[in-house]
Order: sequence, then C-alpha cells, then structure tokens
Amino acid sequence: MLAADMNSTEICVFLKLCEDKVHDPLKITTQSIDKYHEQPSARGDRNNFRGRSMLPKEMLETDGDLMTNEIPDHTVNGRPKKIQQKSVCVICEFVMKEIDDQIKDKHNDDEIKKIVHGVCKRMPKSVRGECDQFVDKYSDLVISLLAQELDPSEVCQELKLCDPTGIRAVKGLYH
Repeated sequence: MLAADMNSTEICVFLKLCEDKVHDPLKITTQSIDKYHEQPSARGDRNNFRGRSMLPKEMLETDGDLMTNEIPDHTVNGRPKKIQQKSVCVICEFVMKEIDDQIKDKHNDDEIKKIVHGVCKRMPKSVRGECDQFVDKYSDLVISLLAQELDPSEVCQELKLCDPTGIRAVKGLYH
C-alpha cells in the first residue's frame, strides 16, 4: 500500500480502521443507484439524451442486457467431435509424413513409440484434435507396422484408411 503511494489516512480507510471523511461531490448513494436499476423509467431514454441519437441504430441500447462474444465450443462432452470419413485418410497421411520425417532408426521400437505418441504436438492446432483421435485409435497398429519396417507412406493403405490410388478415403475412424 505504501508502494501504491497511499497516505496514512487512505491506508487507514482501506483497512476499514478509520471512517472516510471525504464526501462525494455528486452525492451518489447506493439507494439512487439501486433505484436506477430497479425502475427503468427512472433512467429515461439513455439513447436520446440530446433529442436525437448520435449512434447508428444497430448500436443503440434497447433492453439494457449486456451482449457478449460467443465462445464456440466444437466439442461433444468435452471431447473433440468425431472425424469425418473423408478426412481420416488425410490425417493418416499427414501423421505418417511427420513420423517419416522424424524417425532416424527404424529398428528402435522405443523411438518409434515416442515419435508416434508425440507427433500431434507438432501439428497445427486446426488438426491437432483429429490427430489425437487418430493416434488414440491406431497407435498400436502404426507402431507395429513401422516396427515391421513398412514404409510410412504405405501404412494408411495397409490400415485400409486410404484407397491405394489415394483418391478417396474408405470407411471412417469411428465405424
């Protein structure tokens, strides 16, 4: 409080050890504030105190309610929504490309597991939820296939998530 440049009287009032002797020059009381909120007619027309409004119509306050920004929730019960069928192949290929770029020793199972379980942290936020779902569902199979030295570019086809031509995705992640 001393660091906030408060004098001894202000500190005493702040700690409620002394009575505040400063009078409000506007003489605003809590009763007048309560009356203002409980009786809308006491407010008058807030939007037209000069005879006409200076604000555009869409900005005029009409009901006194506060408008807030919506925070979209793209989850179901706190979990990311299910991946659409067409995106499963794309996510698989995206994950496999990242894994392929990171794997140095294809014979080291521990390295493969670490990379597979950490791959989504390197993904853009826009696909991280789908990546996490993919890894949750397919990590054991992916690790097994990579440990058998299957090329990462072929894993999605082996899991039957992508058509061999790469043109269309087959049955989705949650079917």
